[in-house]
Amino acid sequence: MANQTKLKIHTGKYFPRPFNLIGYIAIVFGIIKLLEFHLLGLPLIIVGSYLSFNLSGFEIEDGRFRNFFYLLNFKIGKWKTSDLPNIAILKRRYSRKTYGGRTPVSVTEKAFVYDITLLSETQDARVKLLRVNDIDKAKIIEDQIATLLDLNKID
Repeated sequence: MANQTKLKIHTGKYFPRPFNLIGYIAIVFGIIKLLEFHLLGLPLIIVGSYLSFNLSGFEIEDGRFRNFFYLLNFKIGKWKTSDLPNIAILKRRYSRKTYGGRTPVSVTEKAFVYDITLLSETQDARVKLLRVNDIDKAKIIEDQIATLLDLNKID
C-alpha cells in the first residue's frame, strides 16, 4: 500500500442558491436565443453554466495546498506553500437574524462552524484552509492535513 501524498475535498457549490437559480434561467434563455439564431444565446449559456455548475474544493499535493473552484473539470486556484508550522481547529459561531414580514418578530439562527487553520508559533499569523460543519469530520481532515504537510497539531 503506497503512502498517501494527495488529498482532495469537494466542498460543494461555489455560489449560493440564488446565483445557481439565475444561472439556470440564463441557460434556458440562452438555449431559446440560440434556437432563434441570436448570438446572445452563447454568452448567456456560458455565464449561466458558470453560475450554476461551478464547484469548489480543497486539495493537497506534494506539500502544497490550494483552494480551487472548477467548472467542467477545469480547476482554477493558486498552489500555495506555507512556512506556518502548526494546524488547529478554531470553533466559530455563525448566526443569522431574520425578521418577520409584517410582524415585529425576529428569529436568530445560531450554529457553530469549525475552521481548519494554519498558525504560526506565536499564533499571530493565520491561514484558513477549510471550513467544516461537523467537528468529527474536522478532526479527521485535520489529521490528514497535518500528516501530509508535516504540521504540529494544536488542541
